Amino acid sequence: MESSSSLRSQLHPPTRRVNEGFQNNSNKGNQNTAAEFIKLVERLQLHFQSQLRSCLVAMNKFTKSIKYFIQALRSVKPQDSQCIISLSMVEAGLQSCQHGYGETNSWTYALESFLINVKNFRLLRQQVKMEIYMRLKKQPQDLKNAAQRRSRGEIEVLLNTWSTLVNVDHDLSRLEHASVGENLIFFETEQEMNSYKGVLSLLPKLSDIVNRIDFLLTKYQM
Repeated sequence: MESSSSLRSQLHPPTRRVNEGFQNNSNKGNQNTAAEFIKLVERLQLHFQSQLRSCLVAMNKFTKSIKYFIQALRSVKPQDSQCIISLSMVEAGLQSCQHGYGETNSWTYALESFLINVKNFRLLRQQVKMEIYMRLKKQPQDLKNAAQRRSRGEIEVLLNTWSTLVNVDHDLSRLEHASVGENLIFFETEQEMNSYKGVLSLLPKLSDIVNRIDFLLTKYQM
């Protein structure tokens, strides 16, 4: 005959074992959710990379006509200004070229190609913000480690910088990219080149930003 203590043990299992079972199930659930989150980031990055490639291909085509772009900037620079400092000035220059030289002129084409590239980057930024950044931001904090939170914070900073650079009225005169020096052969002096370095630095700088975001998304999955 079983004792009363043995019967109580069978009828009422130790609470500790039950709690351990719940904890194990909870841990497995968190691990599954975290894995699904990483897969989501991976899918978002693949989509971003496909859009990024299109932007970079268009940008590479533009760089082949950089000589004509520089010539066009010279021709449309206002007489009362030492340099072209904003996208709105480039847009005004395009209208001037279209009116003076026609739609098929090489200078017109170069200015138009530049502005189309800027537009492509502007649209890509909007997609990155809404389809990637906002979705990362909505994920529960307990699914992210410290490195992921830092990566998301850096993506936010990059998006803000990106937004500023593609603003048509932003002063680009202080913007500088190392690659601009490669265009010195198209100028009479380095001083003349510096008059256009802000505008010439814009696309390379935007390229750096999108490549950095791509790297951060890779890092997010580690």
